[in-house]
Amino acid sequence: MNIFIAGTAHFCAVSGRSSVVKRQLPFDINKDKTTTDCLAIVQFRWEKRKTTTLTEDVIFGAPSLSGLQFPLLNTIYQPYPMRSIMGDLRCADPSDILDLLPLLYFSKVDLEDDLLNVSLPYDVAYMLRENLHFLTQLRQLNLLDLWSSVKSEESSCSGVNVSTMEYEAQNVAGKAKLFFRLLYHLLYTHASQPCFSQPCVDLLQLEPFEFELIAFMCSTVYGIPDFPILPAFVCGYISHANHTNFHLLKRLFRNIPFEWFTVWNWLIRLSEQLSLGVTVPEILHSCGTSSSADEPGFLFSLSTELDRNLLLHRIEGTIRSLLLVCPNYTRMVIERCLSIHCFPGLVVDALFFLDKSDDNSLLIYLKRMLLDSGTRTRSWISGYLKRQMGADGHLEMFSQYFIKSSASLIPNDPSIPLTNDVILKALLLLRVLAAMRGFVNYIFPPTLSSQLLTLLTHKTVDSERGSQYITYSLAFLIGLRSSLQVPQDVIVRTGSSSDIENQIVVWLQGLINRQTHVPPAGLSNEQHSIILNTPNNRPYAETLLLLAILFHTNQPGPITDLISNLLGLRIPSLGRTVNGWRKIFLQSVFTESMIASQVARVPITPLLNRSLSTHLPIQCALQLLKSHAFAKNKLEIKDWLVGQIRQSVRPMHPLLPDLVEAHIVHSFGTSSTPGCISEPSALISERELIAQIQNGAKYPLAQLCSPSLDMTCKDSTPPTDSTQVDFTAELLFLYYALYVYDYQIASRLLSNRHCLPGEAPCVYSDQLWDCIPITYLLRHARSNVTDYGPLYPRLLQLVTNHFPNLTVGELMIQDELLLDPIWCPQVKRFSAPAQQSVPDELTIDSTQLHCATNTINICSPTELDEAFEAVLTHIIPLCESGEDQRPSQAILTRTSVHHLIRLIQRLSQAVEQLSVDCLLPFGPVLGHQCPRLLLAANKHPLFTTNRRFVCRLEYLWCRLHLVMPRKLELLTVNALLDGVNSKKPSCSSLRCIRSVKKLTGADIRIDPVESLMNTVDRGVFRCPPVLRMFLRILESNLLASRSYWGHRLLERVVNLPASTGAPFGSVTNTVTLPSVQSGNNSESALDSSLPNLPTTTSFVNAAASARTIAPVSDEECEVLCSNMLLTQNATVVQLLLEHCLPRKEESTLRSQISVLREVQNIVCTYVHSMFIAEPALAEVIVWQTFPHSLLPISTQAIPSLHICLDSVLHVYRLSGDYAKMVFCLDLVSHLSLHYNIQSAFERAAFMIDSLFHLLSSVVCADDRPDLLQACLPAFLRLGGAFPSLAPVIVRLLLTVGTLISSVLPDEARDRLRLRTSDEKRPEPATWTAATYDLPLLDRSMLCLEHVMWTFDKLIHRCSAQRYLYYPPELTC
Repeated sequence: MNIFIAGTAHFCAVSGRSSVVKRQLPFDINKDKTTTDCLAIVQFRWEKRKTTTLTEDVIFGAPSLSGLQFPLLNTIYQPYPMRSIMGDLRCADPSDILDLLPLLYFSKVDLEDDLLNVSLPYDVAYMLRENLHFLTQLRQLNLLDLWSSVKSEESSCSGVNVSTMEYEAQNVAGKAKLFFRLLYHLLYTHASQPCFSQPCVDLLQLEPFEFELIAFMCSTVYGIPDFPILPAFVCGYISHANHTNFHLLKRLFRNIPFEWFTVWNWLIRLSEQLSLGVTVPEILHSCGTSSSADEPGFLFSLSTELDRNLLLHRIEGTIRSLLLVCPNYTRMVIERCLSIHCFPGLVVDALFFLDKSDDNSLLIYLKRMLLDSGTRTRSWISGYLKRQMGADGHLEMFSQYFIKSSASLIPNDPSIPLTNDVILKALLLLRVLAAMRGFVNYIFPPTLSSQLLTLLTHKTVDSERGSQYITYSLAFLIGLRSSLQVPQDVIVRTGSSSDIENQIVVWLQGLINRQTHVPPAGLSNEQHSIILNTPNNRPYAETLLLLAILFHTNQPGPITDLISNLLGLRIPSLGRTVNGWRKIFLQSVFTESMIASQVARVPITPLLNRSLSTHLPIQCALQLLKSHAFAKNKLEIKDWLVGQIRQSVRPMHPLLPDLVEAHIVHSFGTSSTPGCISEPSALISERELIAQIQNGAKYPLAQLCSPSLDMTCKDSTPPTDSTQVDFTAELLFLYYALYVYDYQIASRLLSNRHCLPGEAPCVYSDQLWDCIPITYLLRHARSNVTDYGPLYPRLLQLVTNHFPNLTVGELMIQDELLLDPIWCPQVKRFSAPAQQSVPDELTIDSTQLHCATNTINICSPTELDEAFEAVLTHIIPLCESGEDQRPSQAILTRTSVHHLIRLIQRLSQAVEQLSVDCLLPFGPVLGHQCPRLLLAANKHPLFTTNRRFVCRLEYLWCRLHLVMPRKLELLTVNALLDGVNSKKPSCSSLRCIRSVKKLTGADIRIDPVESLMNTVDRGVFRCPPVLRMFLRILESNLLASRSYWGHRLLERVVNLPASTGAPFGSVTNTVTLPSVQSGNNSESALDSSLPNLPTTTSFVNAAASARTIAPVSDEECEVLCSNMLLTQNATVVQLLLEHCLPRKEESTLRSQISVLREVQNIVCTYVHSMFIAEPALAEVIVWQTFPHSLLPISTQAIPSLHICLDSVLHVYRLSGDYAKMVFCLDLVSHLSLHYNIQSAFERAAFMIDSLFHLLSSVVCADDRPDLLQACLPAFLRLGGAFPSLAPVIVRLLLTVGTLISSVLPDEARDRLRLRTSDEKRPEPATWTAATYDLPLLDRSMLCLEHVMWTFDKLIHRCSAQRYLYYPPELTC
């Protein structure tokens, strides 16, 4: 055995004593200080040597890299110590002794004695003697002095020309000098044109001088420490030489093994920069180095004239020489080349070499480069392999390797199945072959095609891995059919099909007959029995079925996508093979009857989520629904869909929403009428949806949020953390119901088809929506949006379209800003169960949360209700009578109030620490008692001074409203209803809530103005906490009313005249409207003929209850509906503004800190939001006008009121009413004080000019004083806002005042002149309603006094020279 292969000497040992050094070093130690320093360095290195076997690690001076996945790639130059080698040379090969003689000479102490014991051939012994003699002569030279002299001489020379004849004629010293000249030239001189025309390195190309040159280099490297001469020499040599002598480099690397990593790092850094396109000067600058301060950085002589590709080729050859010296670093070299995408040929050769010692390493690296390392690496290696097409190179080697690998995987006995280990290797081989075909366009040889066909159709063991192999084999056969040279699907002339086709058909039929499934490990016995009893449950069975359906429906696009997904890549020739496979599937494998028997047996995937590795059942069912295969074969899929939804968990599978939509479209697609369904049983019925959603065993507290369920939560019900409960199935059923309704509405809208008499607008009634806790489920999806990513946006869109009152954007943001623990990251999130989990484990035990609740000592709902009643019992009589309580009663009242405050405080702490779920059992109590207590407490001293308790009550109500808005609104509104026939707000109405007729959700949606604004207790508008609750309810129900009437517009019943065949929606349609009954009865939600939100729950015979009105077109109906909704909102704003007026007891208040002021701020803020949401509402408010006393408040507290400037002129011109004109003038004047802008100035100027014309030319003398008096305050404000308008206003006042004074007698004028000339005159009398009944003379006198008063004020406010106006007495 050649023990010197790659420079590895297994026969040597290292000694650790410096006293054994007998041979003289190759330089004189007595010359100068530099030489002495070098000797000290060498001696220091010799003293640190160890006694060890001379292994590869010792030679190369680096730790072994075996077992490391990522070798050291960034090793920098470090000087390696010289080691003394001891060992027996008798086992060495003579040629290796000759090659490694310089290394042995400078490191082995007893080399001469060992060589005497070695039996060598005569020629080898002769060469060995000559070489030793040369080394002995070299030992006598002082190389440091010689190197210094050569550097000083060559620095002044422009070039070097060392001929072989000159070198051969010199002695050892002369040869050393010529070598140093050549070395200096390679290190410090760029390769120029003379170097290429007259090669400067011919000496290095000759084999007879290789030993001497290696000896010179070894002595130089050993004698000049801390200076990377070898890597610089290698780089300079490959740039100067026309033809690189790689044999010389290999011998050099073997003799200087400790410089291996240094040379490698220099070469790989140089190649990396060249591959990145760095220019040669930049490379020279980056690679230059210096060993000391007086040693200049060398440039290893790179030339700008050298071709980049040629240099890369020489670098690759040099790296190959390095690998030949040390093949153990092959894996490191491969990894580094892959990281910088260089030397693909070297990588391929290294992979073949590595595969000899490490089985399957070639396939592993190929799969990594082609499939796993990204587009850049794949393009790099595939581009190289494509360039090898047609050459007997690497592709031929790959073919031979693939043939050998596939043959080794096929058992000799066809009855022996492929084991799991063989399947892993086969899958690796198939993936590599598919990638080679897809990215390299590799053509399989005939031998390989035959072996692959046998391997693909071979029997496998019954295991999960075997099923995966069959699925991949099926995709491989379809996708790479042309590569396997499978003949076309035609019948040959003899009447028999080809053998290859028969082999594939037999294999496919065998797969269909194998229906036994091996369940995965970790399941319970019950799950094992369920899976084993489920037919057609093999993973590849669904693939076969899906392919059969796609082929039957002739959908090449989905087939290509499916095969590409299974293979993990796109096959260029895949489209051409689809037609051939279609005939095989339709004629021989899957017939119509077989498909009909297979589609109904698609298994339900337990615990379906996006983390599962396979989703073929749901994908198969989705594709069947899209192609309407179930309808064609008259098969039902509803039960499978319900079961699959029930088995779905989070994180939700991305295909589940598409599956729901496909089933709904499939159910409606069989009907000839858009939006109608011919077979109602095809859809999930309303009763089934209610049963599935109201699954109380999972989470009973969620049902408390349903409006229709009047559930009284038991006191022992523990609060459960909703983040630990999975509502995937409930969310999907909610999405199912919403999508059905939306699909029917959209179908009617697109087809312009209205409901016929007796036809239900939707297959689901309003009872369904009242049974679903929509807000609670939507909040759960929003809190786990990453788990419900495919569903949440669609569900939110549908709820926003049909239930806008449940998705108010401000409330959703407020839900997060209130810091509910459900949004906190510290809350333990639900982790998706594994595939083998048990479905019953989805219900998390709430013992931990129950214990946490008990530590806070939360009361029960019954105890809280009793505490509320106790407080109301004491404070309601006090509010009614207004008398002081007796001391004993005051003590009882204070005790009950303090007890209630403690209960509310603990409940609020529990909500903050846990979540709002613990508040759900208290919903009926808080919804009914909070508004009653707050109304009564508004005048009680115990509560008026305890704002913190009032805020806690309001906080708890708002938290509940975010989760159960519809139910809480009904409870609160019914609690705010005024007493029957009550004439004024009274606290007595709080004692018994209206029991005769209670409002329902339908009543409020139909007419929120009448049901809310005109029905609730008047005390609501003087109790700020209750007013905020009420406005929140009002905002929600206004949105619900808009949605309700919008749906009614689409769901209205249209009777076609019998004599005409006009289409639906035309002008000749006769609209039939059901008779509207009062909503205030117990059965209004079910029996009222007026439809409820968002669908009609009941309908009666149109002939019995309908009345025919004039034909109305769709456009007219839309306009009427829009006007009605706009008028409804305008009425709400008008009533709210009127409630801002002070009452009799508030008219005497002078303080700005009052309940009225807070109420005004709350109302104005709400009106501002309404104006922002609907700007057209502002114009309606201007047309309606409102009390002038509210203008100062409204213009200041409603910032959006300035949009009225756009429409105020329109109202001013077209109103024809002096009162509205004055209102417009007042509105502009107040807005001008806050918004001093150009548009306000233009409108003010126009109004002043028009009023000047009216007052001077149009208005009669009797009405002129009244109109002018009404305009005077606005004129004064406009003059202050726009001083440039003051002269115009003064001209108007003087002119109109002159006209008014013209009707006065002389005596009256004198009295007026005397009265106005007094500087200390009092303010004129106030113009009241009684003033209008005075005679014209008195009204004119009072008006003129106000005009002069206004004139004086205008002068003081607007004139810059106001001090020029002196009193008359000063001018005398």
